[in-house]
Amino acid sequence: MEFSSLAALLHSPLLLAVLVLVFSWLIVSSTKKRPPPPCGDGGRRLPLPPSPPGVPLLGHLPLLGTLPHRKLRSMAEAHGPVMLLRLGRVPAVVASSAAAAEEVMRTRDLAFASRPRVRMAERLFYGRDMAFAPYSEFWRQARRATVLHLLSPRRVLSFRGVREQEVAALLDRVRRRCGGGGGETVNLSDLLMSYAHGVISRAAVP
Repeated sequence: MEFSSLAALLHSPLLLAVLVLVFSWLIVSSTKKRPPPPCGDGGRRLPLPPSPPGVPLLGHLPLLGTLPHRKLRSMAEAHGPVMLLRLGRVPAVVASSAAAAEEVMRTRDLAFASRPRVRMAERLFYGRDMAFAPYSEFWRQARRATVLHLLSPRRVLSFRGVREQEVAALLDRVRRRCGGGGGETVNLSDLLMSYAHGVISRAAVP
């Protein structure tokens, strides 16, 4: 009896009408609720970079395909070295030339140094991490401490023994897997990932 009631509900015109209304509302909200373009020094709205036609709700995600680097290249040839893509509801500016990349990462790096808030990262790290933190005084101090205490030449040299031990363990794993003589294929990707994890964990927690 319950199964027949559920089947009747699924074929109900009322349910179909509700689904159509909800889907239409999502499409309208995705096209209207977009952040306004940034303002210049004179208060005028600055023009956004050119953007290829997208798909409602999903933006340009379906257009990237399985080879996004090739698709981005073809988009750059059609729309220029700087273009606007919408990854779902998130707008992203793509710089596809060396000159545009230098403008973003060197000439105007402070304007692009920040990053959007990620609520999951805030709940996991309580806003005290460096990878997801926005550009601020805290981020600058955390980066300075990382460079001085983890990435300085003296500190990197102190981890030489750790790297040598992990390399020896990596070679031993490869030797043991190849020692059977059965022509077994060795997956170096997994072994190198394990090596990187070992070096990072031992360097971070001596």
